[in-house]
Amino acid sequence: MARFRGKHVGIIGTGATAIQAVPQLARHVKELDTHKGWHIERRDSFARFVSKPGGPDETNMVDDWWIKIDAYDAISGPPPQSRVPPVPKAVGAHMSDAVGLELPHAGRTRARVDGTIKDKDTATKLKPQVLSDGYLQAFNLPNVHLVETDEKGVNSTTEKGLILDDTSSRWM
Repeated sequence: MARFRGKHVGIIGTGATAIQAVPQLARHVKELDTHKGWHIERRDSFARFVSKPGGPDETNMVDDWWIKIDAYDAISGPPPQSRVPPVPKAVGAHMSDAVGLELPHAGRTRARVDGTIKDKDTATKLKPQVLSDGYLQAFNLPNVHLVETDEKGVNSTTEKGLILDDTSSRWM
């Protein structure tokens, strides 16, 4: 981390690597920009392909080897004998049960983010992120910034910084 001391550093993404790196970088750098927002399209692509409805004309943005393993269907969908009958009432009841099981946990997670992050706008953008105290608390530091990319991500890089889209850039 000594090489980063006094520098303006950017990290792309708010996933597993950022969860581990942001708290450490925050303590050593002059400024830290965490770029967020590109993952929604990729996550949705992953979900479509892992559950097999992605069509031949659709781009598989993840294209990991395990998306191609049919055995993964056991995790992403129920076995044929336990499938919900394809009628609105049964599907609605099944979805209601599934959402009902998740709501208490999701509510606690969102409340925890609200209770940790002082800036409410940043807290909203970090939901429903992770339960890492160090990661969440890093965003309370004045030198740590969450950069929203409007789900477009980083367009390109230069030796001086990141090009977010055709009209904006972040210089490091």
